[in-house]
Amino acid sequence: SYLNKYKVGDYLGENTPFTKSVLKVVVESLDFAGLQFDVALRKLLMAFRLPGEAQKIDRVLQCFSSHFFSQNRSTVTSQSSLSPKSRDKGDSKSEKDTSDSNHNNNSGGTASVFSDVDAVYVLAFSTVILNTDAHNKNVKHKMTKAQFIKNNSGINGGMDLPKKYQQELYDTIVENEIRAKHQEVDVAFQDAVMKGKLEVLTSGNFSKSWKKVFVIIHDYKLHIFKSTPLTSDTKPQWSMELEFLDIELKGTKGRPHCFSLYHSKPI
Repeated sequence: SYLNKYKVGDYLGENTPFTKSVLKVVVESLDFAGLQFDVALRKLLMAFRLPGEAQKIDRVLQCFSSHFFSQNRSTVTSQSSLSPKSRDKGDSKSEKDTSDSNHNNNSGGTASVFSDVDAVYVLAFSTVILNTDAHNKNVKHKMTKAQFIKNNSGINGGMDLPKKYQQELYDTIVENEIRAKHQEVDVAFQDAVMKGKLEVLTSGNFSKSWKKVFVIIHDYKLHIFKSTPLTSDTKPQWSMELEFLDIELKGTKGRPHCFSLYHSKPI
């Protein structure tokens, strides 16, 4: 069954003992062990969307930070596995540079780049802000890399996180938005009665054929989309008012549940 990821996130952010315990169970069901910071955050937000209220976001990210830190604090990996991009670089110079960074910053593991849970939490909140800033079309003046690093100044037990790590995290978020699967559909049609795939009979110049489409029933209208996933710019191929719609069953041997929709009254 379909669950609205925005409503799930909004519920999990509630400030009650029960919802806090549910949030803890949900977050701790996700395995962050050995994951890079940005990958773990993406994994969290595939399960549900962050709520809109700042206090609810705070509760979710606090829970995420605690679980991420506890799962990774003893992991022993190279700094290259910490950096979102350096994991794709295999040259020896890069390995030497990141090894030196490990020594200078005492960061030997995925979470050990962080001195404590608070450092994870602040960077998580900062990353969420960057993600919104970078990918919201209404934001005209985008956050620069220097501004992002400045926002994170002194968050790591009074010290700064490795500069290269922050630079690569910035690039990763700007180039690849953190978002839930089909999140735009959730926003545009969050009160939809039904969403799913349907085969429709289309007519060409000389023949008719069946094609699979994605349909959404919302606000007394049937919306037909060519394919998924949908983006915020996707428009329906066509829409049909359902108020005066009649249905006629036209089952065939190959398609016993086939039906036809038509308007019985003029619109």
